Amino acid sequence: MRTFLLAALLLPAAVPASGQVNCRACHTSDAPTKEKPSLVRCPREDSKPRHFSAQAPATLVLGSGGGTYGAVKFSHKAHAEMAEMGGGCYRCHHYDQGGRIQKCAACHSPTRARADLGKPDVKGAMHRLCVDCHREWSGSGKCAGCHAAKAAAPHGRSTAWIQNRFHGRLQCGECHRAPGGPKKLAKDCEACHKGWQAKFDHRKTGLTLDETHAALSCADCHADGAFAAPPACAACHEKSYPKDKPGKKKET
Repeated sequence: MRTFLLAALLLPAAVPASGQVNCRACHTSDAPTKEKPSLVRCPREDSKPRHFSAQAPATLVLGSGGGTYGAVKFSHKAHAEMAEMGGGCYRCHHYDQGGRIQKCAACHSPTRARADLGKPDVKGAMHRLCVDCHREWSGSGKCAGCHAAKAAAPHGRSTAWIQNRFHGRLQCGECHRAPGGPKKLAKDCEACHKGWQAKFDHRKTGLTLDETHAALSCADCHADGAFAAPPACAACHEKSYPKDKPGKKKET
């Protein structure tokens, strides 16, 4: 409220009693345009002392986390130092250039359901500021750039499908990309890895195939594409896996 009273004292009346709009109240030109708005310097910037990055706390924890991602450990001091190259603290703390820094929820609703739809809720305001700035600086606005992913429940317990060591270290969203949360995926490799057999390196499994077996197709040993099951050696010879191996196993 004090800000608006101060602006009213420092600027001429924008709308006098006559009802005629006074452009000079906010513009240095009588005919401002979108390309050249000719804005008067905001008196708020001159009337309040500035905050400085040296005053900023080193880190802050933002949000409580929900769904796939946890809260954000925000490197506040580092961001404050970067902000000094642009709009300063004012870019995030819109009305706190001087004096006490208010909590975001003092102005922004903590819940998505709110009376003023013209003002984003806390979560929306934070994401808009962070994502827009990250895209401007790095071209990326991925969630994992700020959020640490929560540890998911064991995949085998929640889906009855046990992941191998390669898929087990992935985040949920790397496979379940559809909006609205994780949905059931096809289990065949081709569903995600198009044309994978032509370029698959068998050494990744921990077993380097010998010359004879390296020339075979995947289906010759893995019937019906059942790659999680033991290979079908008996179809060609009397040897059996894992006693007899079609190559050299990597020692662990």
